[in-house]
Amino acid sequence: MPAEGIFRTLERWDILCDYENGVKLHMMDMETATDVVKTYYPKLRNGDGVVFHGTEGWIGDFNFGTFYASNQKLWKEELKPDDERVYKSDGHVRNFIDCVKSRKETVCPVEMAIRCDTIAHMVNVAAQTGRVINWDPKAEQIVGDEEAAKMLTRSCREEWKIW
Repeated sequence: MPAEGIFRTLERWDILCDYENGVKLHMMDMETATDVVKTYYPKLRNGDGVVFHGTEGWIGDFNFGTFYASNQKLWKEELKPDDERVYKSDGHVRNFIDCVKSRKETVCPVEMAIRCDTIAHMVNVAAQTGRVINWDPKAEQIVGDEEAAKMLTRSCREEWKIW
């Protein structure tokens, strides 16, 4: 965590999130994950990417839109007629602008984006406090740690004034 500057967010992370339904989410920044990923995908280049591990293998995007999988069956699984689908998008920023114009829903609905951001905020609070954080998703509150809960908000600046 940087000690100075305008941001107080993690630069490197290796985090394990445990969910009530038994799902475990292990997240690492790309620099931390590079050595791990290269053990099973040696062609990995430096840069950004994401990889998801499951009980049947892994699937990842290490090259800005080019996906790879430990087992092609994971990537090639046929969707059933009733399975949910998303439409093709040229990235979140372009999709947002297009949806402002068309009034179509974005490829990543705001509620889903908020859930993803919540994970990042909880990880940041855990790193700053050095404690395990318990999150109640229904109440949208940190449970059992008043000091950590206060870190989710901050004082607002003064109103803008026109003189």
